[in-house]
Amino acid sequence: MVNSADWDPEVAESKATKSISQEFRNLFAGAKARDVTRFAPGKHGGGLACGHVTGPDGDQTLCAWSDAANLVGVRHVHETDLGSAARTTLALRDAASS
Repeated sequence: MVNSADWDPEVAESKATKSISQEFRNLFAGAKARDVTRFAPGKHGGGLACGHVTGPDGDQTLCAWSDAANLVGVRHVHETDLGSAARTTLALRDAASS
């Protein structure tokens, strides 16, 4: 899931009025996530968090990063370790931002 202010004026307005913590609360509450943990967001700043969710095939991990322009969610279907999922999400973020 990618929401970007770069192409959606509603996202730009939301980014201007909501904090990263508020975005994460809304995203993870909507996903009914458990054990939500914040991680270092890496060189691009902003925020990074992951939590456990229940999917059709059992436990999964949902990670999200947020910065001034984007809110991105990544669902890890076969990864239940939050730290490992956070590292993978950070690698995806670095690749997408390069």
